[in-house]
Amino acid sequence: MIQIASESAAPRRKRSQRAERLRTVILRSAAKCFSDYGFEGASTRMIADQSGITHSLVLYHFESKEMLWRAAVEEVIAEYTSHLREILRQEDKPAVDVLRAWVEEFVKTSAKAPQIYRILTSQSTQESKRMNWLVDHYLRQNFESVCNLIRRGQLEGSVRDGDPARIYYLTLGAAGTPFMVFREYELLTGRDITSAAEIHHLIALIFEVMFHRTDKPAPKQGSRNRAERTQRSPQA
Repeated sequence: MIQIASESAAPRRKRSQRAERLRTVILRSAAKCFSDYGFEGASTRMIADQSGITHSLVLYHFESKEMLWRAAVEEVIAEYTSHLREILRQEDKPAVDVLRAWVEEFVKTSAKAPQIYRILTSQSTQESKRMNWLVDHYLRQNFESVCNLIRRGQLEGSVRDGDPARIYYLTLGAAGTPFMVFREYELLTGRDITSAAEIHHLIALIFEVMFHRTDKPAPKQGSRNRAERTQRSPQA
């Protein structure tokens, strides 16, 4: 009996593994289609063609486009943003260290997976159940965590003054938009935004905008002497 049960379990495991692999293929194709065409522009038939499977098989795994969209978003967020969430949990470190790590990881994630930013941006311009779902399940927690870090960094003296929400969205735009318009960026600048050098320069620029400098160079000797002479000179 034990041998029979073992033999019958093996085919079930293989079927389960095939189903999981197929589900992964569908979700990755769905993420690409929703990223490229938006929710309204993409269709389950388009996703089936992109996956190389029949339309009925897509609907077997996901009953509607809405269910497929949510599953695709959950899959891509889980795959690419888990480390971002881990960084934000480091409450024992100075805010500047956590924010620097978060910015660096967010830029690199945007370079590797620009579809995340495209999907979120396409939904953020309209009132919809999908936008509310994104806010409730992912965006609000991230927004509040980063804004709290910005406030703490301002109290510590490392983050520039300003409304935390505005700083948050300024950072998001700088870190994500260049990878959404990578072709335009390349045509106008002659540079590849996904190259290691461009990513490095982008991160450094965000740091410059977001944080107070702690390594300000000393003024040149000539400048110091002129300043001293100005201070000693009587007012006209």
